Amino acid sequence: MNLKQLLNPSKYIQFLYDIVDGKYPVNEALEWIDWFNGNRDELKKVLATIAKILFKKHYTVLYPIEMIVVPRYPFTKQPMVGWKELQGKDFGDQKVNELKEACSKLGNLINVGFLLRNFVLVDIDSKDIEKSIEVDIETRRGYHKIFYIDGFPAVKMKLGKNVGFKLSINCLGVKVDIISGSSFLGSHPLQSRYLEYKDEKINVRSYKIVSKDADIAFRSADLTLLKATVDDVKDYISRLMKALGCEGYCKQIELQGVEKEEEVKELPDVNPKLSRFNVNPVKVLPSFDYKEFKDMLKDKLSILPTCLRIALFGTIEKGHRWFHLRLLTAVLPFFVSMDKLNIEAMVNDFASRTNSTRSDVRKWLYDIKYFTGRLILDNQEIIVPSKLGVPAEAWSDFETLGYCDNCPLAPSCRRLKGSMKRRLIVAYIAKILGEST
Repeated sequence: MNLKQLLNPSKYIQFLYDIVDGKYPVNEALEWIDWFNGNRDELKKVLATIAKILFKKHYTVLYPIEMIVVPRYPFTKQPMVGWKELQGKDFGDQKVNELKEACSKLGNLINVGFLLRNFVLVDIDSKDIEKSIEVDIETRRGYHKIFYIDGFPAVKMKLGKNVGFKLSINCLGVKVDIISGSSFLGSHPLQSRYLEYKDEKINVRSYKIVSKDADIAFRSADLTLLKATVDDVKDYISRLMKALGCEGYCKQIELQGVEKEEEVKELPDVNPKLSRFNVNPVKVLPSFDYKEFKDMLKDKLSILPTCLRIALFGTIEKGHRWFHLRLLTAVLPFFVSMDKLNIEAMVNDFASRTNSTRSDVRKWLYDIKYFTGRLILDNQEIIVPSKLGVPAEAWSDFETLGYCDNCPLAPSCRRLKGSMKRRLIVAYIAKILGEST
């Protein structure tokens, strides 16, 4: 992708058309098409109008020298380039500066993220928190608070047995993500826009800078006012937990600055060399279909692991859906033949128990390939569980939701790491099914 050519209005509009036609991997495009009941031509007309308005209001953006930026497709969070290689580059690298120059000139025509190297970003998924605690940026679903830690490339977090550079906490229904390090992206507030469909019209919404310090820092490209220490971050998180009514977390959360970027890369959470999929074929291919599997467990609800029981049979609140879906795709391939029909059955059943839309269902069907691995066995494509299973933050989320309080597996499960938790659940379900046949 030649970013410079997007400064040409006709090429920029054609670029938007190509997104609608599926030539670029933009998941949100499916949702946009749904708004027009599949009429892509009508959607293109609207996007062309939006493009003309953006060009009339076009501006450039300045970046701090310490910031490494990543271009994103317009109105989305999806990167337009393979940005993993940027993680190890310094601020003087030629490619880094070429991207900064191109993104700077494009301004409001694209969305832009930045590596959270030397940053800590607190993402609060609630619109009701601003008056209780200071925040920097209003986002689509809540607020961001940003700290620039110039002494450390990343800050490592720990809550119980969960250790890494992203910590997810659920406080009385409010999800809080604390993120740091070059393996994650923050959203540049001056270049973050999204589309909203309301009253049969598409509106363009922007992230809003709500603090004076952040406004000066991002508009002047000077991070001085965002500088903080690890202790400052600890203090903020403590006050945030109290504001949310979750004071119990204040003493449990530990933060530690990482001295060298190499230490970040050696951790399993962000190791770029770690294979995502299970490369070894499963020894026994499952023969159940999805409905049959559920039917066999219906009279076993009282003894099922709580997290799996909710994911299979319960009502799932928005904000926790991704974690439950990841759990299903990590466990079900051991028992269910995950062909196209069974995957659709699983997703449709899952969607029926959530507050979801058609675009959610389409996206989940599309995302299953990222949650699972593919093997060719006897000239057939076999779906296998992801080698990494369920993310560590999912287990943390389940525990904060109270799933572990009365779970029959809790005494054993709480002592295990994520990959071993998955193994325990699979073995336990296999035992239940064995006893019921």
